[in-house]
Amino acid sequence: MSTGVGMEGGPVPIERQQLPIYIDKVANALRLNVQYRAELHAFKELVLDLPPYLWRTTIYQQASIYRSLQLNEEGQESVAGIKADIKVVSSQFSKQFVLSVEQREDIITLCKDMVIDGTRVEYDYADEALAKLRNQEAFPRLVEPFKSKANTKTILQLVRNQASYTRNAYRRMLRDSVFGTQTRSSLTTCARQATHKFSNSEEPSVDLILWVAILRDFIRRNPELVNRGENAPDAAPPRPQGGNADSQSTLESQSSGAHGRKRKNHRATVHFWGVFTEFLQEKNQLWGIDKRSSGWVL
Repeated sequence: MSTGVGMEGGPVPIERQQLPIYIDKVANALRLNVQYRAELHAFKELVLDLPPYLWRTTIYQQASIYRSLQLNEEGQESVAGIKADIKVVSSQFSKQFVLSVEQREDIITLCKDMVIDGTRVEYDYADEALAKLRNQEAFPRLVEPFKSKANTKTILQLVRNQASYTRNAYRRMLRDSVFGTQTRSSLTTCARQATHKFSNSEEPSVDLILWVAILRDFIRRNPELVNRGENAPDAAPPRPQGGNADSQSTLESQSSGAHGRKRKNHRATVHFWGVFTEFLQEKNQLWGIDKRSSGWVL
């Protein structure tokens, strides 16, 4: 495209009627968009106040400025588009987050250890478990997932599910050790079974044996609760054996409370661990938290 420089080096004037054509040529050469092409045509009115030999140069300089502005805007739009793409990818990645086998094993092991804690007084322990899992030294494999809020929600949901599953498994094991036809067992055997099933210990601690004794006594006194998990009752209530035998209908309707106190029929929202927690809170205030004290002796 001609720059408007004559053979002798001086600028060549342009006719006024040719100015719009020249502007379009410059706009095409610099690939101006519709917006800046229109602004360059509007700029022509200012150029007309200058001497004609400056028209070409002035228009080209202004067009170059518009080109720079256009490139800057396009760059910003490109960056914004990249950020949007990254956000979409991150969102999809968070939705597809899956814990590894080792990470899930950490959560499962912790939930099992917590459910048979011989000093536990609160069995809705998902938040407590989540706080423990945040310990980077104890659970280094979960450090990275906890850096994402979305992944943390996934972990919390898994902890809640696993805690519920573990509580139900523990309740059924205790129930069967008391009422089961083929699975009835002594206190020591039951405590050993709990240790082997829910922890890596070889032998149950004294605290756990005392705790299992309290739980088994609570189950004997509250047979109507033994099939009440947090989500739904178990399919088939057990039939007590030996000296604790009652009819099936009695099991379903019996309402005797802890230590012989009468209890109203339970609503569907009432579950074994919730009632046992209330029982613990009441007796802790009455007898203290030391399970070896005289009040707790069964």
